[in-house]
Amino acid sequence: ELATYDLKKRHNQLKTVLCGRCKLLSHGHMVTAVGGHGGYPGGKQFVSAEELREKLSYLRHEKALIVKLVDIVDFNGSFLSRIRDFAGANPIVLVITKVDLLPRDTDLNCIGDWVVESVVRKKLNVLSVHLTSSKSLVGITGVISEIQQEKKV
Repeated sequence: ELATYDLKKRHNQLKTVLCGRCKLLSHGHMVTAVGGHGGYPGGKQFVSAEELREKLSYLRHEKALIVKLVDIVDFNGSFLSRIRDFAGANPIVLVITKVDLLPRDTDLNCIGDWVVESVVRKKLNVLSVHLTSSKSLVGITGVISEIQQEKKV
């Protein structure tokens, strides 16, 4: 539709496909990945944290590799709290997305250390942390390699 085209053109997004959450964020809306999570009571179009935990609760009793995506721009809002409730002892590959949106002079080693500290406090069984960007493809091959390696184990 013409209104969508004009909006995407104004935000230089004509060649970009955005998920619903990213689209709202890019236009200045406060939206969390999980409705009501991270202190924002909105998120009407998103699943609630409780619903998501309930849907994923079976994983606690399964042998699984959990690949958890977390938005670096909204770390706390996109990191589902009490993940251990459904992850159990299953290993987690933590994929931090959108690192290309950080300022150019950001020390990614410091970001990685900060993420590791946050994860240690949550007492999760994290195999590795990957800082990635789907736009520039930074870190994507590392994630793929790790998942393939874990499939063989």
